[in-house]
Amino acid sequence: MDRPDYEKIIVGGLLLLFLVFSVSSMAREGLTNDELAHIAASYSYITEFDFRLNPEHPPLVKLMSDVPLLFTDMKLPADWRQMDQNSVGKALLYNEDLGRNLFLARLPIVLIGLLIGFVIFIFAKGLHSKRAGYLALFLFAFSPLMIAHSHYVTTDAGITLFMLLSVYSFWRYTNDQSRKNLIYTGISLGLSLAAKFTGLYVIGILGIIGIIFALKKHKTKVSFFRSKQTWKIASALILIVAIGFSVLILTYGIKESPRYIAGLKFVVAHSSDFGHAQYLMGMHSIDGWWYYFPLAFLFKTPIPTLLLVILSIIFYRKREDDYFLFAPIAVYLFFFMTGKIDIGIRHIMPIYPFIFILISRLADHKDKILKFVIPLLCIWYAVSSLMIFPHYISYFNEAIRSDNGHKYLIDSNIDWGQGLPELKRYLDKNGIEEQIYLGYSGFDNATIHGIDWQKEHCFPQEGIHAISVNNLMNIYNEEQPCIDWILDYEPIAKVGYSIWIYDIKGDFDAEPQRYCDVFCEDGCEKAGLSFKSSTYESGCRCKCHGKKVI
Repeated sequence: MDRPDYEKIIVGGLLLLFLVFSVSSMAREGLTNDELAHIAASYSYITEFDFRLNPEHPPLVKLMSDVPLLFTDMKLPADWRQMDQNSVGKALLYNEDLGRNLFLARLPIVLIGLLIGFVIFIFAKGLHSKRAGYLALFLFAFSPLMIAHSHYVTTDAGITLFMLLSVYSFWRYTNDQSRKNLIYTGISLGLSLAAKFTGLYVIGILGIIGIIFALKKHKTKVSFFRSKQTWKIASALILIVAIGFSVLILTYGIKESPRYIAGLKFVVAHSSDFGHAQYLMGMHSIDGWWYYFPLAFLFKTPIPTLLLVILSIIFYRKREDDYFLFAPIAVYLFFFMTGKIDIGIRHIMPIYPFIFILISRLADHKDKILKFVIPLLCIWYAVSSLMIFPHYISYFNEAIRSDNGHKYLIDSNIDWGQGLPELKRYLDKNGIEEQIYLGYSGFDNATIHGIDWQKEHCFPQEGIHAISVNNLMNIYNEEQPCIDWILDYEPIAKVGYSIWIYDIKGDFDAEPQRYCDVFCEDGCEKAGLSFKSSTYESGCRCKCHGKKVI
C-alpha cells in the first residue's frame, strides 16, 4: 500500500481552507468602490477590445475577471463610449443579476489568490525547507488581508502574485542561469506591468537583486564593472525587461498600448501632485503621511505575525539568499511611504508573501522554546482570523480591535462600500420593515439589495439610521460635515463593522431650521462672508452678506 502524499494533503488542505474563507466572505459582500469601474472597463476590453475606460489601471486583472461574464447575457449600452466608467458600470450591473454577476467576476481573483498561496509554498520550500513551506502557507491561508483582498475585482491580488512570481523566477534563474528561467522572469515581470502601474517597481527590485547577486559572485581582481559575471547579469536584466514590456504590449495590443503611458501619467500626477482624501488616527490629509503604512502594518497585521517577525529578528541567521526577500519588502515599502496615496493597507499587500517566507525559516530552528512557542502563536493566529469571519476587510488586531478600528484607519481598511448585503440581512433578522435613513458611502445599490430607504438628512429624524463609517469619520467631505449630529448618539449595532445602526427617537420638528442656521453660518464663515439668513426647503438655503469677514 502506497504511503499518503502528506505534502499534497497539507498544501491542498490549506489552500482549500483559504478558498472556503474567501468564497464564503465574498458571497456576503456587496460591490466595493473600485469594482464598479473595473468590471465596466474590463467588459468593454474583452468584448470591444477598447481600453478607453479606467486607464488609471492596466488591463490584465480586469481582463481575467470578466471571462466568466462572457457566459451571461450582460450587454454594454449602445452609447457606452460617450459615458464615464461609473455610468457604464451602473448600466451593466444595476439589475436583479447584480449579486450573481459580481460573484462570477470575482472568481478569477480567488484563483489568483490560490496561486499566491502555492507560489509562497514552493518559494519557502526552495529557500528553506518543506516544513518552512507549510508554515508560510499557513500564514497566508489565515491572513485576514490576503483573504479579504484576494476576491475583489481590483489590482491588488494580481500585482501580489506577479511580483512574487517575478522574484521567485529570478531566484531560480540565479541558481541555474538557464534560458528557461530567464524567460519565465521576463514573462512574470510583464504580467506585473500589465497588472498594476506599481509593477514598474518590480524592475527596480530585480535590478537591486541583480546587483547584489553580481557583487556576491565577484571574486576576481578584475573591476566589478568589467567582470564577466556583472555583464552577464546585466544582459539578463536587459532581456528580462525587454520580454516584460513585450508582454505588456501584447496585453494591450499594439493599437491600444499608448494608453499605458497616458494612464501612467495620470497616476503619477494623482500620486505626486493631487493626492487623495485620506485619514489616519483622526487626522485628514490630501498629501498623506510617510509613516501611514508602517502604522497600518502594526494596526492590521495579526499580533502573532508581529511576534513571529520579532522572533525572526531575535533568531536571525544570515543566509545566502536573504536579499531575495528583503529587497522586495524594502523597495515596495519605500515607494509607498514616499507617495501621497495613503488609503489602505491593501496597497502594500505584495510585501506580505515575502514576510511570510522570511518568518517561515523559524520552522527549521532547533531551539526548544521556538518549538513550543510557534504552535501556540499559530493557534492564536488562526483563532484571530476565524473570529473576524466573514468581515476580513475590517480586521484590526487585538491591540486596536476591529470595532475600534475607525479611530485609526478608514477607507478600504474597513468601509469600501461592501456592507449593503450585510445591512439587508441585519434588517431582516431584526424584523425592521420600515423605511430607513441611509448615509451610504460607496457605489453599490441599496434598492437592488431590497432595502427600503431614503437619503440621510443633515438633522435628526426619528427612525432607524444606517451610516457608513466613512461618512461618520467624514473622510470625503471634511469641509461640510452633514451628519455630525448623529455622533451624539450611540449606535445599537455595527453591521460588518462598516455600517453603524442608530435608533433615533424624539420630536425633531424644529431641528431642520436650527440645523440650517448653524450649517449656513459655518458655511458663510468658511466662504469669507458673514451670515445673513437661512431657510429649509427640503434642504438648506443659505444667504450670506457680501462683506468679508476679517
